Amino acid sequence: MIEKAPAKAESKKRGGAGNNADDKSEGEDEDDESAAGANGVTAEMKYEFLDKVKKLTNEGLTQMVHYIQSLTPASISDLENDKIQIKVDDFDREAFSKITEYVEELIINE
Repeated sequence: MIEKAPAKAESKKRGGAGNNADDKSEGEDEDDESAAGANGVTAEMKYEFLDKVKKLTNEGLTQMVHYIQSLTPASISDLENDKIQIKVDDFDREAFSKITEYVEELIINE
């Protein structure tokens, strides 16, 4: 049985406490870029992905893990007690899109 480890997602949404864009001198364009991260995936996209993953059955989770292993094996780490960690931050934009589409298909077909 595969258990989900918490997905690595940013803990604060944009505009949250202590993250006021007006206090930054970088400008709006740079703020948008940093919110998307180096891989082009925004925190909001990660939260939406996590919501979709939570809808999967154990069989769906297993299929998703196998799919991720085929696309980005370095993003999965084995933890203790038959748990794994999936580092969503390691997905590039293309892999993130493919994995999200795959999860959506799994949800529809379950």
